[in-house]
Amino acid sequence: MKKSQLTETQLKHLKHFNLILECDGWVDYLSVEDQFEAGKDMNPEGVMSIREESLILEAQFHVPVQMLSLSISDKRLRQKVDIFFLYDQQPEHILEWIVSVRAELNIHTYRTLLNQHKDICKTIFLAESNAEHVELKPHTT
Repeated sequence: MKKSQLTETQLKHLKHFNLILECDGWVDYLSVEDQFEAGKDMNPEGVMSIREESLILEAQFHVPVQMLSLSISDKRLRQKVDIFFLYDQQPEHILEWIVSVRAELNIHTYRTLLNQHKDICKTIFLAESNAEHVELKPHTT
């Protein structure tokens, strides 16, 4: 989407996405924010990454479907998992969770961390290397 096509709420969520992750040391290596500001049609509308040794974390903000995705790649192990978070109104809860677990987050720990915090959003989907998609639902009480 182009910036001019976003609603005020979508723009606010995108600004929060960029600000929260940037304050935690994430970087827009692809200059998505600059391209978006220049009027380019972008999909996803936001991309921030952290690269540490063989671990790469990449968060993406997808406006039309109200989704954040998080890719965890371990280049040494040649493994990758994509986590898709569908939210209702507040993506900030997901971003705050990502920031809070980032130091522990890797290919070996993501399932445990997700299972401890499944209530951060409406629905979570996983796409693991060489595996089928898995859906995690938040706790219902």
